[in-house]
Amino acid sequence: MYRIRYDTLVAALIGLLSGVLSAMLFVRPYTGSITLSEMVLQLSGSRGTYEFNPSLSEIMGMFTRFIPIFLFEFYGGTVMYRNFCTASIYIFTRNPNRSRWYFRETARVLLLSVVFAAVSLITAVLLSMVQYDVITNYPGVLLSIYHFVLFSIWITTATILLNLFSIIFGTHVAALIVIGLQAICIAALSLIEIEDQLLPAVLLQINPIANLILGWFHSRIPALDEAIFSPHKGFSFVPALFVVSSYCLLTVLSGRQFILHRDILSSNAELDGV
Repeated sequence: MYRIRYDTLVAALIGLLSGVLSAMLFVRPYTGSITLSEMVLQLSGSRGTYEFNPSLSEIMGMFTRFIPIFLFEFYGGTVMYRNFCTASIYIFTRNPNRSRWYFRETARVLLLSVVFAAVSLITAVLLSMVQYDVITNYPGVLLSIYHFVLFSIWITTATILLNLFSIIFGTHVAALIVIGLQAICIAALSLIEIEDQLLPAVLLQINPIANLILGWFHSRIPALDEAIFSPHKGFSFVPALFVVSSYCLLTVLSGRQFILHRDILSSNAELDGV
């Protein structure tokens, strides 16, 4: 119980840092006030009414947005892995039900990811309200929910993946792999320039980071679609939810098979030996 409370506190503190940085670096009203919808669009990668474009500066800006997320993933990447370190591995090997243990740890990662995403978003909104005149609107509430749900699922996916790679390669190598994969996905956002071609369009649809940029979305809700005003046609909330959830489900199920069949005692990830 102590460990859960400690992990939750750390996740909240990293979320607080993320929210402060997001509000200070990325929320920019173009007039004396800013709507909640415009602010959430900025937090997800756009520049308010100006959608995210694939220039080098905005690609780097997106990567900067993810730095607190990477920090959380690095910490959350030890939730399962610490059970495989030398002090705990012999206790784990006597566990009669690895599957139940794995899903319990997965739920813990989900809890921490939700805490991080919620604290980050709430902190960014509240700090922006202190700095600027924030106008709450219906599209903004919906976009806040979309932002929270999509980011929570993806952060959970990446953190579970980092845990699994940590068991094989150790934490530092695993972090390089998972963060590197996300950096590639961020760089691949430049394909939006040729989205009218089949292959780039498909690659964008399966790019998890592309499915987090709310400024690229369309909606059947007129007020929401008007607030986003996206020139792109391929993204909306339900398909984006399907994509990131599919990655999450695939990671969770693959991880279960890995944990069930891994010969734990034949490896020592702390020493980078397999």
